[in-house]
Amino acid sequence: MKVTLREKPIKGNKLKLYLDFYPAIKYPVTGKLTRREFLELYIYSEYEYEELEYCTDNGNVAKKFNRIVDKNKNPKKIRLEPLQRKHNKDTFDLAENIKAQR
Repeated sequence: MKVTLREKPIKGNKLKLYLDFYPAIKYPVTGKLTRREFLELYIYSEYEYEELEYCTDNGNVAKKFNRIVDKNKNPKKIRLEPLQRKHNKDTFDLAENIKAQR
């Protein structure tokens, strides 16, 4: 089994961490196959994102986050405070431990 730690952008220029499994595993509560386990761990993003709303094929409104780029097509960076960088490091270490257990 292969387990990968991934990030998903959310509001407030934060990233939500989750584990991606291949092949899919059985979720213990429901017994259904799943490929993802969201860890409820958040880190601060080093890049700025914009939130876009769009209409799906079935008429629902969905949200999408895109990185903001400058005129040279480089992602726009955000300067993180030392406390935020420490939080990111500690959270990544915790997520890596959870990944190793899975």
